[in-house]
Amino acid sequence: MKERRITQLIKWYEGKAAKARLNIEVYLENSAGIGEHSDIAEAVDIELGKYASAIERIEALEKIARGGV
Repeated sequence: MKERRITQLIKWYEGKAAKARLNIEVYLENSAGIGEHSDIAEAVDIELGKYASAIERIEALEKIARGGV
């Protein structure tokens, strides 16, 4: 049961990371077409924070699954 819950959480965070990465790629490649974001660097920074947070949580869950600290 614990392993299944950890796996589900990892998948959830993988989805969050994928969404943030996609947003970063769009901002970097097509920033002219995004009217509501006049500060592209700030928008990328926000999405990068979301991406990094999700990746860190995945790593933490994997440590928990292995029984590590």
